[in-house]
Amino acid sequence: MLPPVQTEASAFITVARAAKALRINPRKLRRAIYQGALPGYRIGDGRTVYLDPAELRRWIRAQRIAPPTAAAAEHVRRRLAELDHRAR
Repeated sequence: MLPPVQTEASAFITVARAAKALRINPRKLRRAIYQGALPGYRIGDGRTVYLDPAELRRWIRAQRIAPPTAAAAEHVRRRLAELDHRAR
């Protein structure tokens, strides 16, 4: 038999509540859970999925967008200039 979990269930938040706080669709969080990128837990009724706020913060930080390289930025600048020129 597994030892009892030391973390209180009240420290966890539901996927719905986390999604609302982040202003994103709950499906994005559920997808991350089912892909293994974000740990989810079923506590109590077995239907509701809960998240550990610390793990949620780690997942959010992993979503950081890296700044573009100089070459990529130049490519985007040229492409926008072409589109702007065509619009005239």
